[in-house]
Parts: sequence; C-alpha cells; structure tokens
Amino acid sequence: MSPNMKSQHGIFDVDLFAKASADANVNQTTSPFLIAVSGDPQRTKHYTAQEQPQFFADLATYNIPNNPTTTCWVDIDFSVLTEHQYNQLCQLLQMHAVTKRDCYVEDVSVTDTKISNFIKYSFCIVDTLVHSSITSMDSTESMDSTESMNSVETRNLNVIKYNQCVVSLHRGAMPGPSEMYNRIVDHHRYKIPSVEWIQWCAFDCLLGSLIPHIDQIVQDVEEIDQQSIPVDPNTKLNQSEILRNISMARKKLRKLTSSLSSKIEVLSVIIQQTKSKSQNILVHLLAVESEVKWKIARVKATSET
Repeated sequence: MSPNMKSQHGIFDVDLFAKASADANVNQTTSPFLIAVSGDPQRTKHYTAQEQPQFFADLATYNIPNNPTTTCWVDIDFSVLTEHQYNQLCQLLQMHAVTKRDCYVEDVSVTDTKISNFIKYSFCIVDTLVHSSITSMDSTESMDSTESMNSVETRNLNVIKYNQCVVSLHRGAMPGPSEMYNRIVDHHRYKIPSVEWIQWCAFDCLLGSLIPHIDQIVQDVEEIDQQSIPVDPNTKLNQSEILRNISMARKKLRKLTSSLSSKIEVLSVIIQQTKSKSQNILVHLLAVESEVKWKIARVKATSET
C-alpha cells in the first residue's frame, strides 16, 4: 500500500472514531468568532463578541484570499455584527456580492443548500434544522403552544473554501461548528488535514445534527399509527387531534426530505470536483453521501407510513 493510501485510511479511521465517540447531544457554538490554525494551539483562539476588534485585526494578518501558507479555519457568527461590520468582513475576505447576499439573507422556511464556484473560492451552503425561535407566546394567533414547541426551521452554515483556508459563516448559534472544532482538537491534535476535510466535516456534522429530528419524527409517526388503529375497538378516536398530528408530521418530513435531497445534489458536485483534484478526501465524501441516501430512505419509509 502506498504512503498516500495509508495516510488516507489513517485519517478516515480517526474520523470514524471521532464520529462514533461524539456526544449525542449536539453542542452549539457559544463564542461568535473562532480562528483555528492547523497544528498551532497557541494561535487557535475563540473570541467573545467584545473581542470583535481583536478578531478582525488577527483575521487581517492571515490574508486569507491570497493563499496564506498556513491551513486554517475561521468560524463566524455574524449575528453579533452590525451591517457595517458585516460589510467590512466581506471586504476583508474579498467575497463576491452574490456570496455576501446569500450568507446574509437566510430563508428559515426552506432549504438553501447550494454550491457555486468563484475565482478565489468555492462557496456552498449546508443546512440543518433547529427548533423554531418562535415562542408559543408570540404565536398564539397562528398556532398553539404544542405546535410552536414542535416547529423547526432551517439554519444555514455558509462554507467558503479558499486555497488554504475555510471560512464558515452563520446567523446565530447552531450545531456543527463546535463538533467540527472538537474533532480537530481532540482527534487530530489541532491539525487540520486539509481545507477539503473541513468542507466534508461540515456536511458530516450537520448530517449528524439531523439524526435526532429523524428519530423523533419516526417515533411521532409510529404514535400516530397506533392512535389511528387502537387495540381496543371500543376506544373513541379523536380524529381532529390525529389529523392535526399528521399535518405537523408532514411538515417536518417535507423539511427533512428537502434538506437531505439537496445535500445529495451538492455532494455529487463536490465528489466530481474532488475526483480530479484530491483523492485523499474522496473516501470521506463517498461515505457521507451513502449515509445521506440511507437517511433519505428512512424518511421516505416514514412518509409512506
């Protein structure tokens, strides 16, 4: 076996272990800014919202759009930035106007997963589902408290891959970045295998964040099925409640189907690009593509039920 193949499978084994040992309760990002420099714990740092000026100053030193020599990953929760500060960030990263808008304008009702290639970077959106920020008190006119608590909305992780750095941007705390950081620190000893690895890791972690939603909807549908055909024939059915639960389940299944289907489309593009550029990460991408297909099959079976 060639050294490259050994290295490839070695990384894959590490990532499989990282995935298997991950906490089932997906953590969410708490610090709005992160700069992770491959193999350098001293320069890997979280920044609070109050440290935003220092973060901008440090970020400028890496000259990310112009091929820095050090592989790094930058994660940004831009919900703490003013519109002026966000524009400054986009200027610093030399983001195209289309990318700038796609990151900033987020539709929480539909999946936005996509991929685009620009001169200095490739840009893709990887989405997940989070519990709706609408509270039952704010939504009494449109839905009751139970439906409000069970509602989910789309949250995007915008992944911008430069030659030697990846920048991920999102609006508000979300699952994904913290798990990505834990894998780098705990399982790769602060080393970032490649920028392609970070892009793959975003898909892998956000796919993992959908698993609790899939498990919950499968359980919900099984309960609806049991309510619809009670064991005791004398049991009186609450048809309005059953129909309401079916309606809520359909909404969740549509969002899950949309999120998973779009991931397959984007992964297919990335895999085709990777075949001619980087073989080392191809095994990771094929594995996560296969996992997405299994998740789609599970959601489809639940929809049929």
